[in-house]
Amino acid sequence: MPKNDDQSPVYEALNASFHVYLSKAKMTTPTLAQYNCFHSMLCMPSAAKACCDSFDGEIVFIPAGTAAADSDVTAKLHLITYYLLCALSGTTLCTQRGLTDFVDFRLVEGKDQAVLVKGQLSPLLSSARNSNISVSLEALQYVAKQANVDAISQFRIVRRFEYDFRIPGIDVIMIHLQSGENGPLHLIEVYEFRRPWVRKLASAIIAVFDFVWPGIAFMLKLVGLGGGKQIQRESKKA
Repeated sequence: MPKNDDQSPVYEALNASFHVYLSKAKMTTPTLAQYNCFHSMLCMPSAAKACCDSFDGEIVFIPAGTAAADSDVTAKLHLITYYLLCALSGTTLCTQRGLTDFVDFRLVEGKDQAVLVKGQLSPLLSSARNSNISVSLEALQYVAKQANVDAISQFRIVRRFEYDFRIPGIDVIMIHLQSGENGPLHLIEVYEFRRPWVRKLASAIIAVFDFVWPGIAFMLKLVGLGGGKQIQRESKKA
């Protein structure tokens, strides 16, 4: 698999050590509870690895009001990046202190899985609290194009998560999509920082990492912490 040149040897060593340790544990498909822990940013390493590995399709992080084509895209989630994001974003502290609102976390079944309802986008693709946050038609079309899916009607919503991280002031929805019965699992995340200073602080942290540890800075920008378009397209073949 091609490597991003920005990833430092230290990053590679840390990430490899996680995988050597966790490879000893046999993990099945994550449960809803494990995905909930993962997305609420308070998750044990074995479950976090299983969740990261389960996303074998497109992974897109979209700031509210931004086109998916101009957003942050990756082909793989990494444990080191996940835990750095947990620590630096304040979301883990928020959940640990009971200051995260678990707005929604559910398995979606039956007719509710359809992304289109009577020609309109499913209400499950929009935030229940923040009208600025929704998975747009453009986002679905973008993922369909990248995943070589003929039409967005082939997507099924299989899980939905929504949180309000009150300490950093972040509203977010996470949608798990599949094309077909056993197709790849895609993740679309749409978020908004309610406090502009949090975004500025995140950008400052990224700037420091850009100077002392470029590989980590790249990965944090990739998941939307620092803003700006960063795209990593890794081959999904070993």
